[in-house]
Amino acid sequence: MSDTTKGLPQDVISIDMWVAADWKAKPEVLANYAKSKYWQVRAETAANPATPSDSRRMLLNDPVPDVRAMALDSPKTTLAEISLMLNDNEALIANPKDTVRQSAMRALERLKKNLRG
Repeated sequence: MSDTTKGLPQDVISIDMWVAADWKAKPEVLANYAKSKYWQVRAETAANPATPSDSRRMLLNDPVPDVRAMALDSPKTTLAEISLMLNDNEALIANPKDTVRQSAMRALERLKKNLRG
């Protein structure tokens, strides 16, 4: 068992995280997982492109940096969502080593490539 899952009930690790990562999961299931008390489940949900946009926007402002980073890495995260997230978290812009800022930069690069076609 890794440090990130230490202390979690086995069923949360084996079921909730797996379902949260499933691209075929129903949007209402993912919306519920976005509110999980376990940050690991929220992180898997944040990265899932099938997660409803309102849930993804909520996860972009999650208190856990790894969840925010996963939401930024989702291929469905839009430029407007990235902009709102960065504006709401101005301190991230100042620290180039912050993992959330790095994820934001990757997301912006991905969007730039998509615009260039």
